[in-house]
Amino acid sequence: MERITQQEFDRIPSDYKGMFINYDGQHPEWKGRRTAFLPGHGTTLFIEGVSFEIVGGNEKGITMGEKYAKYSGDVLVQTARLRFLVSGHYAFETSLFGKKPYEVNMNMPLFDSEPDAVNWIRSTGKWSVTA
Repeated sequence: MERITQQEFDRIPSDYKGMFINYDGQHPEWKGRRTAFLPGHGTTLFIEGVSFEIVGGNEKGITMGEKYAKYSGDVLVQTARLRFLVSGHYAFETSLFGKKPYEVNMNMPLFDSEPDAVNWIRSTGKWSVTA
């Protein structure tokens, strides 16, 4: 995943960035995420939380709250933590087996508030709170 600062994102001309519009209905979970053609990457379209992340530059983009774990039997298979994105949305970052680097999980929805995200992950019945 590419990481850029808010200042770098702000320098990208408006003709080369925008918001994801789900024209064909294949990725409704990406609706409203920022998109951009990042410098040095040609015509590759990057999607916030999927292929690029804005780091530093302000108080947004921080991880927060409890950590969650998903088990298969007694084996830990995935951990998750909530992240407040620069776009003002909340998303879950996950780590395989709790050992790999955390990355925003594109298979989980974005949320408008922290309580919405917490209620969603608890309602799935697949995740438990960890210490």
